[in-house]
Amino acid sequence: MGIIGWILIGLIMGAIARAIVPGKQKGGWIVTLLLGIVGALLGGFIASAVFGTDVNEEFFDLGTWGFALIGSIIVVFIWSCRPPRPRAARRGPPGRPASRAGPVPTGGPGRPCVPGVLPWTRRPCAGHAGPMSAVAPPVPDVSLPRGYTLVEAPHPASLDAPEAWAYLAVADVGREHELEVHGYDDLALPPREIFTGMAHQEYSTKRRFVVVRSAAAAAWHEQGVPPALADVVAHLFVTRPVTSNEHLGESYAVVRPAERGRGIGGALLALGERLNLDAGRTVLFSDTNHGAEPPPGPGALEATTGAGRVPADAPGPRFLRAHGYVLEQVERHSVLDLPVGPAVLDAPREAAPGAAGSAFRLHTWTDEVPEAWADQVAFLFTRMSTDAPTGGVDYGEDRWDARRVRTWVQQQAENDDAFLVCAAEHVPSGTLAAFTVLVHPRGREDFAIQEDTLVLREHRGRRLGMLVKVANLDALAAQRPGARRVHTWNAQENDHMLAINVALGFRPAGVWAAWQRRTTPGGAE
Repeated sequence: MGIIGWILIGLIMGAIARAIVPGKQKGGWIVTLLLGIVGALLGGFIASAVFGTDVNEEFFDLGTWGFALIGSIIVVFIWSCRPPRPRAARRGPPGRPASRAGPVPTGGPGRPCVPGVLPWTRRPCAGHAGPMSAVAPPVPDVSLPRGYTLVEAPHPASLDAPEAWAYLAVADVGREHELEVHGYDDLALPPREIFTGMAHQEYSTKRRFVVVRSAAAAAWHEQGVPPALADVVAHLFVTRPVTSNEHLGESYAVVRPAERGRGIGGALLALGERLNLDAGRTVLFSDTNHGAEPPPGPGALEATTGAGRVPADAPGPRFLRAHGYVLEQVERHSVLDLPVGPAVLDAPREAAPGAAGSAFRLHTWTDEVPEAWADQVAFLFTRMSTDAPTGGVDYGEDRWDARRVRTWVQQQAENDDAFLVCAAEHVPSGTLAAFTVLVHPRGREDFAIQEDTLVLREHRGRRLGMLVKVANLDALAAQRPGARRVHTWNAQENDHMLAINVALGFRPAGVWAAWQRRTTPGGAE
């Protein structure tokens, strides 16, 4: 009897063994039938090796079928006795935060971000190198309302794997929030960027959690059935820098609009804070996004910088203020509509080189940073962390090197993002004096993200910021003619860079707010 015969016997014996073995077999019918095949082969081996009986000659033989059944029962029984997957502890009574405001912060506005550079000014960074730990920490306990379960997002082998359901759901929740705030999804973190970002953790540790309807969570834990997108009602992202700013802990949560007011946001914020405090972080950070900046008045909350406001009664600000957070900085979200008319760019295109003079030379790179310039670009990224305005946020130098620049380049490719870098070289010294970065996703032709722009303090006053930005916009128009808008963010106190953007045609499109809570090492205020 060949292997096909044993497979047929195994399928039958698996069904019989399922009926004989008490209890509910894990994995359902398909798994049980597959176990039957393994059991039938095991039974044939036992017959031959232990009893010296040849059961391989005839398909319709009682001895063959008897040993196949014995083997199937053994395998199914062993399978039914294996320990279950870890699952979240059952929750106590529903709890609510002091404020019932809903969306707790989202992870910053910008799309692809520079790893470690002002992490609060962008969405959770995806640009970090180094493999994830092979041993995941246990899922922490958290007081969620009845009917909801906390699940730590599993990291899949790929986005096609069943375990990818959590990353797909995080992207869906984020997209729903961006549509609510802005009316478009340009700034929503795509699943691929979530995946690649979580796979690399050299420069920051990262954990993601999702809140799932309990029935769907049970089906995943017990049967491996992925929850539907609609069954995931909220997510939490917790991250901490590990190579600098080791006092800082960040947490970003989003709750679907229909699920707000149940205490989910408060539970997630408390969890993020607890994880960061337990790791010894003494400064807690989060953020909020807003579709428009309110005018001065009773309904507006002003940042401690004195520049920039958010709506005081919006859910996010109410929520974070109730939990002890202070509004430390506001950034203006600006949008440039494309294509830009020649009359707008012609004047700065002609004037900026004259102001810079012959001492500066431009370099434009597409999807690369040449190795010869990697150290110089690393220096500019490092200076970005100290020279760009950070308001009252307690954030110090974040040092870069050539390896980190290469990691960033690699990460853009993994994200399927294209990018443009324009840098101004100070010819007499052979060093870079300024740079700017534009990122545009390959899967979306309609928009790009204006990332970091920096002019070193010692070279300011020569219109280098305008020079590199115009050059990069020209390169974008040539390489991505279908692009219709560029998004960017600047601190409201950064008058010089805002003036450059206004001159280029950027218009205000909203504000992003940085919130901070200082604690003692023990977590007390």
